[in-house]
Amino acid sequence: MLSEIESLAARLSARFAPEVLTSSALFHGGAAVVARQAERLRALRPRTIVEIGTRYGAFAALLGRLAERVFTLDLHEAPMVSGVLECAGAANVVPLLVANDAAKGLLLDALDFDLAFIDGDHTREGAALDFAHTRRCGVVLFHDYADPGFHGVTEFVDSLAEGTVVRDAPFAWWFAPGVAPFAPLVGGASAPRAARQEQFSVRDRTPFCTAGLRCR
Repeated sequence: MLSEIESLAARLSARFAPEVLTSSALFHGGAAVVARQAERLRALRPRTIVEIGTRYGAFAALLGRLAERVFTLDLHEAPMVSGVLECAGAANVVPLLVANDAAKGLLLDALDFDLAFIDGDHTREGAALDFAHTRRCGVVLFHDYADPGFHGVTEFVDSLAEGTVVRDAPFAWWFAPGVAPFAPLVGGASAPRAARQEQFSVRDRTPFCTAGLRCR
């Protein structure tokens, strides 16, 4: 997995400014730490991942190699996202731009996903809001845990009183009660493929394009 991450980084760095990688979770904490999370994600075998906080799309591109489909949401548009995803060959990653937290909440409540990656609003309140809209999937991965610049994420993760928390800074995993940490997600693996494609084909114009939401 480490070599796969390094290959992805090399491809992106050859075409885009360094900020595309330095602002991403792709190497935060060191490549070995990120590779460990990627191996865990691969073992979980999620069918659909939702990412909150696209930035330039580098980490979404990695997630696209670990799931059949990835929805990545952000409140701020970055012109390079489509180029980054195309360069990475991440055709299964769907970037969605939402106008505000209310629109984001409506979209998250409508989507079906097996795993959530939270890397958006780094305040305690923001992390709590994103968690409230994603926890039903049973497995949530937080970024920037124990980062001195983002106390809110750490405070929120440490406040979780139910379920199992696995800390591996700057990442932290949450597993709902009854969900075995890092065991394959049976629900995601057994869900009917055709039904999911029909219901959640954003690029086929059958999605969640509501007021305040722009779908690509």
